[in-house]
Amino acid sequence: VAYLPNGFPVENYIKNSFKELGYRNTGEETHKTTFIIGKGTAAKDGWKICNDTQKHNHIPGERYFASKNLLETSLRERDRTRTGGYNSSVFMKRTYLTYLKDECKTLVDAIEATPIASREQSRKPAFIQKSISGGHNGKGLVIMDRFDMENMAKTFKQKGKCQVAGKHIVQEFLANPLLIDGRTFNLRLYFAVFRVRPALVAYHDGYVRVTKRKFQEDSTDVKNFVSNSEKVWKGRTPGEKHFMSLDEMLSHQGQAADYLDTTLRPKFMEIVAYVFKAAQPHLDPSPQYFGLYGPDMTLDTHLNPWLFEVNYSPELSRFIPLQHIPNMYTDAIRTQELLLKDHNMRWEEISKHLTSPKEFHIVVDEQASSS
Repeated sequence: VAYLPNGFPVENYIKNSFKELGYRNTGEETHKTTFIIGKGTAAKDGWKICNDTQKHNHIPGERYFASKNLLETSLRERDRTRTGGYNSSVFMKRTYLTYLKDECKTLVDAIEATPIASREQSRKPAFIQKSISGGHNGKGLVIMDRFDMENMAKTFKQKGKCQVAGKHIVQEFLANPLLIDGRTFNLRLYFAVFRVRPALVAYHDGYVRVTKRKFQEDSTDVKNFVSNSEKVWKGRTPGEKHFMSLDEMLSHQGQAADYLDTTLRPKFMEIVAYVFKAAQPHLDPSPQYFGLYGPDMTLDTHLNPWLFEVNYSPELSRFIPLQHIPNMYTDAIRTQELLLKDHNMRWEEISKHLTSPKEFHIVVDEQASSS
C-alpha cells in the first residue's frame, strides 16, 4: 500500500486494517503497489489512472455527491428524470445555489413573499449558509435568521448577487430537530462504492455525535449546532456523552429495540441508494477505483432522516468510537482484493470472505437486479 501524497497523515485505523491483511507501506506508487490511498478527492483530469493490478480509494467524479453544490445539481437531475414517487425533497431541505444570479433572485423573492409574524420569530434560525469548498468542523458555516436573510436581499438589490465573496449554497433550516438531552446531534454514517459498473454499493451503520451546547431556538451561534469539531470532542466535562450508537440514541428516544432494523436503517439505505444513483453517470467506471464515504444526517422530531452532506474523506481517527465500525475498513479492502481477481464477482461470494459481512447492507447491486 502507498499513502499519497507522501507524508499526509493517515489515520491509524486505516493503517491497522492494512497491517491486519498483511500489507506494508511502500512509501511510493510503484508497479508492486496494490493499494494507493489518497487523502483528497479524485479529479477527473490530472489524476493518474491506476493499472489493472492496482486499486485507488477515490473515484473520479465523486464530487457529484461529495461536493455540496454538485450533490444538489445531481439530485435535481435525478428528481427531474423521475416521474412521481420518491425524490430528494423527502430527505434534503430546499437548497439554493446562491452564487448563481437566477437562484439568488429566487431565494430573495421567497424571502420577500413571506412576512415576519413577530420579532421573536425573526430571530429564529431560518437558513444555513455553507461554503461549497474547504468547510469542515463548522468552518464556512453560517446560521442565518430572518434579519440576515433580509440583509442578503438588500445585497442582491444593490449589487446583483447574494454574497460579496466566495461561493456558497443556502439551505432551509430544519425547524424541528430531534434533541438528545436538549442538544442537537449528527449521524455519521458510511457507504462503500465497491464497484461503479455493474454497481455494487453498501451502507454501513455509524454512530451519533452530540453537540456540547444545548439547543436554543432563537440562537444562530454555530457552536450550538457543530458536533464534529475536535475541540468539542476534547472539551467535554465528566458525565457528558458525546458519542453513542444508533441503538443507544433510539433507546434514549423510547423506541423499540428493533426500530433501527425495521424502520430507520431502511430509510438510510434508501437515501444512500438515491444519492449514488444521482451521481453514477458522472463516476469513472474503471475497475481500479472504489470509495468509502461518510453521509452526515440528522433526525427530526418525527424520526425522519435529513441529509446534510456527503464526506469523501470521512473521519477515521482515534477521536471517534471505533468500536462501532471495528471491521468496516478491513472488510472494504478485502472486498477490493477479491474484485481485483474477479471484477464481476457477486456479493454472495464476496461476503463469504468477510469478517462482518452482515454489517454491510447492500443498497445497489446491478448484478442481482439483472439476474
